Amino acid sequence: MKILNSLIFLLITASLSAAEPLINKETKLTFMLPINWVPPTKCNLVVTIPPGYKPLQMPSTWEEATLIEFVPQNESQDEWTEIISINKLIGKKMSASRLVDEIKSTFLKNHEARILQTKSSHDLSYESAQMSAAYNFEKYHEVLGCRYYSGPYDCVGLQYTIRPKKEETDVEIAQRIERFFDANAIVNCN
Repeated sequence: MKILNSLIFLLITASLSAAEPLINKETKLTFMLPINWVPPTKCNLVVTIPPGYKPLQMPSTWEEATLIEFVPQNESQDEWTEIISINKLIGKKMSASRLVDEIKSTFLKNHEARILQTKSSHDLSYESAQMSAAYNFEKYHEVLGCRYYSGPYDCVGLQYTIRPKKEETDVEIAQRIERFFDANAIVNCN
């Protein structure tokens, strides 16, 4: 199990040490998250956080954390225009579709939310589910997209929330989030 935990977060393209800055504007981080480690086909979600984002949690906590968040380099955890969240529910036996259904239900109960899109699919080795929603939270209007993948034991995925500018529509933002997921969250099975 310790070996599996060590494999969960391989920092493929970033080298972090005490002598280096935590993450600079050119640093790209890549995470490998387990979807299904049951033979014959093993699947991982390879997530890339593009340059220009900084983590809100210390890298030393990433291996054990269930949530790791990133905001634009010059923003803070309280005042951000967008936030990327990596979520990992390792060993929880949560299906991707059930998790997305729970997120959707929470939004519909607690926010003036409008669900923009939901979909799910099943592959032989894993399940995927995603949704996007527009809602108001405190003084902000936000658009959230989430995409999750699960196998028999693990569920991992991303959430990306953007606070649109006045000239941007919710649908445009949801499409931007979808493109981000397509480019930066890749399933790799072997």
